[in-house]
Amino acid sequence: MSEGLAREIERLWEAPAEEAARGAAAVEEVIGLLDEGAVRVAEKRADGWVVNEWVKKAILLYFRIRRVEPAVPGRGLRERLDRRLVEFGRAHRRVLRAASSPGTWPRWPSALLALLAAVDTDVPIWQWPRLGFALLRAGPGGIDDRVIGREMVSGFTTAAGAQVLAPDWSRINPVLLEMFGQ
Repeated sequence: MSEGLAREIERLWEAPAEEAARGAAAVEEVIGLLDEGAVRVAEKRADGWVVNEWVKKAILLYFRIRRVEPAVPGRGLRERLDRRLVEFGRAHRRVLRAASSPGTWPRWPSALLALLAAVDTDVPIWQWPRLGFALLRAGPGGIDDRVIGREMVSGFTTAAGAQVLAPDWSRINPVLLEMFGQ
């Protein structure tokens, strides 16, 4: 599978830019294989680490044939969170309907143990209800990507030498009013 793909990537690597752009399908296939974990850029073998040059070239070709856009902090995060919260709401209703059926009650302990085993977090279990209530209180429209930035505070040094950031309320209040509407 990967030998023919490796030859195609090597051919595209040596080809002019126009021809390399026409071979985008092969490059996309390598990127897909990387995402799935089917191929790796470097592999550990008995004689040490070996770099798969053709995979490295495919990654570089990917940047050559794709339009690269700068990442804007916060853009896209809210949309992904909103979509996930809506999906969570649908799943939550299905789970509550199923859990309220007395026939499922004997399976609750094993389901709880499976949930605990599946969750990988550094949040202690006794903090989960607090986190759940915070997410419910925020709702799908409550998570915001705005921040109180450096331009909204002014720094000064106290008489004892401590450096302090004081809020500039004339700049912070409009953001708070926009966020909370009060």
